[in-house]
Amino acid sequence: MIRRWVAGRERRLRPGARTVIGIALLALLLLGAVFAPILASHPPDRLFDAVMAAPGTDGHVLGTDSVGRDVTARLLHGARVSLSVGVGATAIAAVVGFVVGGVAGYAGGAVDRLLMVVVEVFLSFPAVLLAIALVAFMGPGLRSVIIALAAVGWTDFARLVRGDLLVLREREFVASARAAGAGRVRIILRHLLPHLAGPIIVLSSFGLASAILSEAALSFLGLGVSPPTSSWGSMLADGRTFMRVAPHLTWIPGLAITLAVLGFHLVGDALRDFSDPRTRR
Repeated sequence: MIRRWVAGRERRLRPGARTVIGIALLALLLLGAVFAPILASHPPDRLFDAVMAAPGTDGHVLGTDSVGRDVTARLLHGARVSLSVGVGATAIAAVVGFVVGGVAGYAGGAVDRLLMVVVEVFLSFPAVLLAIALVAFMGPGLRSVIIALAAVGWTDFARLVRGDLLVLREREFVASARAAGAGRVRIILRHLLPHLAGPIIVLSSFGLASAILSEAALSFLGLGVSPPTSSWGSMLADGRTFMRVAPHLTWIPGLAITLAVLGFHLVGDALRDFSDPRTRR
């Protein structure tokens, strides 16, 4: 029996090709963001005489942009911005969504209906337009982008937690804990949170991908981080004018955004399959 249990666990932990690709992409993103000052041979805002140099130019592996800045340095430092926004916005959204969804799902009744009305009000606005409005109100900057994307993304976590709690609160172990005198907060944190950790982690991986893509869109529109801080979205915006003469200024940051989002989605799919074997094909 023990041997069969161990063999079953090994089969679940054995990564597929998509999982390996996703982990590799995220590892590249993390290494590039953490070791950007070491990997980049030049500061991201340093100007060189070579303007719009092609990739492979001596001293500039990925070339230079329209004002002579090293594309490699800006790409690596832009990974820091994307990862910071993704982690910050997703963490805040997960905490707020867990609190709102936990209170709504466990309390039920009028409290549940009131909180769900608040969720529906936020969902009635298009996510991108709401984020643009919030950033425009608070002013461009890294903090504004994180707060705006968290305000857009917390509703998904709230609905997920509420839906799971509506089912879990009727389980026998919750009734036993309630009979033993445990309070609501203790029941949620001690007995229900372990059951919610898997779905929250899976949703967080998709939320990270969405936050990175949204940050790039806001920076592309000029509502992201302030210059001269490098961002993948601002790199796209700067290079779109020179697509004919220097296409590398657009396809390099565009490819970075695509691979980062793809990596989080592949890992999210793997986590979903691991947490729920019924979804595997």
